[in-house]
Amino acid sequence: MESKGEHVSTEEVEPWLKYSRFGGSSSVPALLAAETASCLCVGEKVLALGTHRGSVHLMDLDGNEVRRLEVHKSRVTALCVDARNEFVGSSSDDGSVAVTGLCSEEQFTYQYGDPVKTLALDPEYAVKKSRSFVSGGVAGNLILNSKGWLGNRDHVLHSGEGGLHAVRWRGSLIAWANDAGVKVQLPPAP
Repeated sequence: MESKGEHVSTEEVEPWLKYSRFGGSSSVPALLAAETASCLCVGEKVLALGTHRGSVHLMDLDGNEVRRLEVHKSRVTALCVDARNEFVGSSSDDGSVAVTGLCSEEQFTYQYGDPVKTLALDPEYAVKKSRSFVSGGVAGNLILNSKGWLGNRDHVLHSGEGGLHAVRWRGSLIAWANDAGVKVQLPPAP
């Protein structure tokens, strides 16, 4: 029932978000029938899908699996891709962080004692010699891992405010969320 002054439009409204499901020849339906997804990261050239079994599936933008990484023993908690789309980073409840080359066979795995819930690669990971990333989790430490003359080194950037929930590295800033709130800082000089 229309009241005086109201106008009911019969025009179709353009959807704000257009999407299509992966199907047909894509690997996604078969993958999700066998495993449960735990996280997803979208890069300019790659989709990375983490699972509860600890696998990382690398797919093209049509959803076709290009490579499968078995780098973790339990649930993948976070995924990220560097700015050049040359490396993918993953973290897991098993306390590990893995960084894998997308265009090379390079793969580095780091072990931490507690579950790692979030990580971010240096946006210039592929071109900098320091090969830095930040990670954190239930232990409440925000850790910067960098390569130096004597191998890789961990440096605690922040601690003491509860578990870390998210971290992002954009340009020259690192931002993270923990139980106390959100913080932003510059990475330390190498």
